[in-house]
Parts: sequence; C-alpha cells; structure tokens
Amino acid sequence: ECKMTKDELGELIDKSNAYYSICSLIDNNRGRKVIIRPSGVQTFLANRLAWATAQLLGLFFDGNDSTHTGTALHIAADHFYQNKIQGKVATFKECMLVSARAIRYMCKANERYSIYCEAKRLFVQYFEHALLQNPLYSEMPCGIELDEWLEVKGTLDRIEVDEYGEHIVVDIKTSASNVYGTKVEEPTELVELKSQKTLFEKSIKEQFKPLNSEKRLKKTSDERKIEIEKEIQKLENELELQLSLFNEKIKPLEDEIAHQQHLNDCIAAKAKYGFQLAIYAMLYQIETGVEIHKARIELLVKTKEPKLRVFEFELDDLKVKVDAILLHIKEVLEYWNNGVPASVLFGFNPESFRGSELKEFLDF
Repeated sequence: ECKMTKDELGELIDKSNAYYSICSLIDNNRGRKVIIRPSGVQTFLANRLAWATAQLLGLFFDGNDSTHTGTALHIAADHFYQNKIQGKVATFKECMLVSARAIRYMCKANERYSIYCEAKRLFVQYFEHALLQNPLYSEMPCGIELDEWLEVKGTLDRIEVDEYGEHIVVDIKTSASNVYGTKVEEPTELVELKSQKTLFEKSIKEQFKPLNSEKRLKKTSDERKIEIEKEIQKLENELELQLSLFNEKIKPLEDEIAHQQHLNDCIAAKAKYGFQLAIYAMLYQIETGVEIHKARIELLVKTKEPKLRVFEFELDDLKVKVDAILLHIKEVLEYWNNGVPASVLFGFNPESFRGSELKEFLDF
C-alpha cells in the first residue's frame, strides 16, 4: 500500500486547482492492488473523495491525541482479552504497562504522558466491563480477495460468545460525543403523574412553614412545641407515603421510556457503525464457517467522567446489503481502472467523516 502524508501531497499538487490536481494524482495510481477496509465502507458511501485519497492515493493524516488515545486503549483491552482467552487474568496495571510501551513508539515525547493518562482514565471505566466478557478471539485479522487486484481485509476487535453459544462481533469505540437515537417523548399519563407529585409535594411543604415559624417563637409553650413536632412528623409521614405511591406508578413508566430510548440509541449506533461490523461478520464467516447475527458496540464517551455505553443490534438485514455495497464499490473501481476520471467517480462531501480535514486542505 502506498502511503503519503498531507505535507507530501501538498508539494505535489497545484493548489490553485487542488481538487482536480488530487484527482489527477489518484488517476496516476491505476493498476495497483486496492484494499477495502471495513472501517472505510461508510466513508465511501458518505464521502468518496475522502475514501479515494486514503485507499487509492495513500493519504493519511498524522494521528492526533484522540486517535492515539483510542489505539492505546485498544492495546490495553487486547492484552486483557488475549490473556483471558488463554485462561489467565491480566491485572489493570499489566494492561496499562503494555499500553505505555506502545505509546513510546506511537507518540512524540512531549505527548506521551497526556495520552497515557487519558487512556488510563478510559480504561478504568472499561476494565470492570472487560472482566465480565467471554472472548473467543481478540484483534483477529481477516480478509478475502474479490479479484486479483481487489481485497477486503481488516482486523476485528473481538469475537464474543454469549450464554446461548452464539458468536457476537464486537467493536470498541472512543468518542467525545455520545450516540443518541430519536428521543422518546413522555406519555401523557407520566406527565400528569409527575405534575401531581410536584403539586402535592409543594402543598405539604407549604404546611410546614407556619408550624416551623410557630415552633421558633419564644412565646410558644413547650407543650405546644411537642404538639407541633407531632404535626410535623405526621406531615412528613404523609409526604413519604404519598411520594412512595407516586413513585410506584412513575418508575415503571420511566423504565419503559429508558428501555425504548436505549433501543432507539442502538438503532442510531447501528446506522453509524453497522456496515463495518456486518462486513467483519461476513469475513469471519468465510474464515471460520460460523455465521454471526449480532453485533455490539462498546462506546467509551470521553466526558469529564468517562461513560461506557453498550449497544447491541441484529446484523442480518445489513449483511444482505453488504454484498451489494461491495459489488458497487468494485464496479466504481472497475470504471476507474478502465479510464473514467476520478473527478467523475469520487465526489467530495465536506460535511462527512474526514470532510473537515480535506476541506481545510483543499480550500473548499
């Protein structure tokens, strides 16, 4: 595979006509073997120029803190899972030590400590989850030739086996943003119950005010203070009881909303990452003969307090489409190899993945 940095590319192109200049360089690379990466298929669908500059021209952007952190986390997780597959238990410290060694070769000296600290911060959240998993393979390379000049290959993060013996393809992601599906609106019944609860709580608390005021007065006798204490205790008991009754009605409705929201979030995760995992499932089946129907995304959200979110979804509908998508990519590449210009086949979308980097570079 050819490789080219952003700076190297900048020296080769006509910056006054960058798009067509880059397309011309892509056209000069005809005849080489092309590798389709599962992680790049959705890039192809969303931004063909971004895909072509990476896969046909070999352009790569220098790894930033985010990509280095993700790689460091994957290395720590892989060390844990490789040991677990062999019946051993790697400690948190051992996993981070392996990751730290990799960071030394991956990052500049002045970046290493911050990358290590961020990877460690995320792995703290992930480690407890990892202890509960049942891995069969970790960081497993797989691939298939579609033609003598075209190959689909990559490295899947992990294969798990669930309690029913079914294989699951798993991918670990790190992101600064969470994944949210369509928001589930609260039903009228829940809205009314919450309103009633608030009004009742406010009404009871209003009754506390005159009692507490009277209790603080110097002229209030000790006997009256005892009576006030009993009245306050009675109100507190009534408040606790009624709030408990409200919560008994509210909680099942909120649980159902949370469940439905999670399902919607899983749909969003499937839309974002599904094709990549469907291709890995296909490659795994070709490699092992075992069919995979389910995928899991383990998303570490890099918020102030890192959060691990797990999304599972079915793959069968996407696997049906994978053959058509790969055939489509193959047909586009055949047109390109047969002389159709890259400027006709590989359009640019500045709003998609890697679009912002290319937009800045190409001055779109």
